[in-house]
Amino acid sequence: MKLKLSNVLQIIAAVFAVLAIVCLFLPGVTIGNPQNLFGENVTGSISLIGLMFGCGPFKMTVIDEAHVINYSGSMSIFGLFAFLLLIAAIILVIGAFIIKKSNLLIPAGVIAIVAGICALLVMVAGTNINGESFTSFMEAYYFQLGIGTILFAISTILGGGLLVLSKTIKTK
Repeated sequence: MKLKLSNVLQIIAAVFAVLAIVCLFLPGVTIGNPQNLFGENVTGSISLIGLMFGCGPFKMTVIDEAHVINYSGSMSIFGLFAFLLLIAAIILVIGAFIIKKSNLLIPAGVIAIVAGICALLVMVAGTNINGESFTSFMEAYYFQLGIGTILFAISTILGGGLLVLSKTIKTK
C-alpha cells in the first residue's frame, strides 16, 4: 500500500494533535524568578488545563520540599478559547473522515492555528482571582509561559498548518 503525501501530512498532523492534548497537563505558566514568601524562596507552576478551567494544582517548591496547593477562582479566557478551538478542530477532522468530505480539513487547520495563537495569549486576560485582576496576579508573581503552553502552541500551529497543506498540496 502506497501512501500519498497528503495522507502522510494528515498522519503527522494527528500526532501533533495528540501532543497538544498531552501538553494540557504540563505547566502552563511558571514563576520566572523565585519569590520570597514567608521568608522562603518559592517557585511554582500552574498546569495549562488548570488555567483553562480555573482549577487544578498549583505546584510550589519551597527550598527542597514540594507542595501542591489547589488553584481555583481564576481562569484564562484565551486558554479556554484555545481548548475549545482545539476540540472544534478535532471534531471537524473526525467529521471530515466519517463523511468523506476532505474540504473540512482546511477550516479545521485554520481553527487549530488560531487555537495555538490563543494559547500564546494565555496570560493576557482572565477572570479575577481574590479580588485582583488576572493580569495583575500574573505580573505580581512574575509568571512566564511554561513548557506546556509553548509546546501546545507549537503543536497546534504545526498540526493546523499541515492539515491545510495536506489539502492544498498537488500530488500525482
